[in-house]
Amino acid sequence: LIERDGGYYPIQDPETGWWYPCNPNSVWRYASEQNVKGNQKLRTETIESFIADNRIVFSASKAVTYHTKQELLDAIEQSTGPKDGKGRPLLRPDLPDLDFWIGKPIGLGRPSKKLFWEEKDKKIKPAGSYIFGGKEQSPDEFWRLETGKQGDASGEILEIFGSAVFDNPKPVSLIRSLVEASVGPDSIVLDFFAGSSTTAQAVMELNAEDGGDRRFIMVSSTEATGEEPDKNICRDVTAERVRRLNANADEYDELSAGFAYLRCREINPLEMDDALTSETAWSILEAHHGLPLTVWPAGESFALHEGEEVTLALIDYWNEAAAKALSRVFDSGRPVFLYAFATGQIAGIEPSANVEVRSIRETLQRLFAA
Repeated sequence: LIERDGGYYPIQDPETGWWYPCNPNSVWRYASEQNVKGNQKLRTETIESFIADNRIVFSASKAVTYHTKQELLDAIEQSTGPKDGKGRPLLRPDLPDLDFWIGKPIGLGRPSKKLFWEEKDKKIKPAGSYIFGGKEQSPDEFWRLETGKQGDASGEILEIFGSAVFDNPKPVSLIRSLVEASVGPDSIVLDFFAGSSTTAQAVMELNAEDGGDRRFIMVSSTEATGEEPDKNICRDVTAERVRRLNANADEYDELSAGFAYLRCREINPLEMDDALTSETAWSILEAHHGLPLTVWPAGESFALHEGEEVTLALIDYWNEAAAKALSRVFDSGRPVFLYAFATGQIAGIEPSANVEVRSIRETLQRLFAA
């Protein structure tokens, strides 16, 4: 870089012949041979050297020519002349070299210098610069994000489902590389647009390879339409892909991932007692206490989940079977969180029992309060 003195001059693209004006507010960063004085020492090469070495990129796709000075002045006044990247004019009536630009093609763009990796002070590159195709080799200093050949992702869908159940899926290799580069072995990976659940398979493959404990949350919608009211991508593709990977012992015997398929629905707080089922409340409470999700026991009046540190219980209605099951877990020594739609029905609990009785309604209202 040089001082501002001597940095104001025009440069020309030798291929197109187009000229580029300097920004009068900041000048060029490199010296021109025509402005070097005597034994003046430069901190870098001259602009002419960079141009001759193809180190200057002239990216303009269009040029304009002003055949008279009045045409040029009119363009300046109407703000239609050459501008910098922020839309500020590069030519002004008070510039000493204004006549130079008359009759010359002026490139409507800004030149830039090619900068090689070893020249950078901070070697930070965008993710797109790290993505290499199936036949490419990445430099050793780059973390490799790799993507398969065109059509590989569709082939993966066909292999798992037997048909093209999803359009334009992403390749597992790419998502797997992104996950490996961005999260640790015990992280939670969230994909809010899960689609065909490529991210879930990528996490499962990485865990199988390195013994990691990554977990995933895949979120998708039904994508139902008026023409296809029963369409449910989340149920039939997103979740189904994980089920099939788990079930395919021959191909994916190391990928097994316990998971739960949950469906969101809106419940009016004023109608919670009628709209909320035991099955729905059970899943919410297990998640709230950090316990793995289990299925509500069909036909039962209560459910128990004995974790390593706490025991969770939900009472749909109180009966002798529920009282007997609870008396057993009271003896385990772990604290018990007992939820009920009507806490007043709970009876016969010893005062010394390590149990906390909570209302389902009040708990959920607190958890989901706006």
